[in-house]
Amino acid sequence: MSCLKHVNQDYTKPGVTHTLIKYVYSHAHASGGLAVDPNHAAEQMERYRKIWGKPDGQQVVHYVYALSEEESARIVSTGRIIQLAYAICTYFADSYQIIFGIHRDERWHIHFVMNSVSYVDGRRYPGRESDDRRLAEYIHVLTGYWVELIYH
Repeated sequence: MSCLKHVNQDYTKPGVTHTLIKYVYSHAHASGGLAVDPNHAAEQMERYRKIWGKPDGQQVVHYVYALSEEESARIVSTGRIIQLAYAICTYFADSYQIIFGIHRDERWHIHFVMNSVSYVDGRRYPGRESDDRRLAEYIHVLTGYWVELIYH
């Protein structure tokens, strides 16, 4: 089964955006982003948090979508994993800057790092369990695979 992990860590320290994005990019087979220049994502995310007067608190939201073995075989063999990563990013990109990095350990997975503050209206992403369920349902519709939610 595919799974969506909401990485619920303390992302409040200064510089955490740079650190997390550097990790995601440095281990990635492919990467990209929407509503942000991926090469300057950390700086741009920080700038919008300052513009909206929210430089403190939770800086980013971090998700990991791990593909099932069956999904990996189907999607990776067709080269559609990058398209899937961009499609998942579109769920957020009309309000939030987001980047992704495609990794492979035991199985293929995609890290998403999203600014916690909307570039449109300055609202913080609520990140409630209901938001995670809606995202999991969106991914299910995209892929046809059931998505288990995991909190870490």
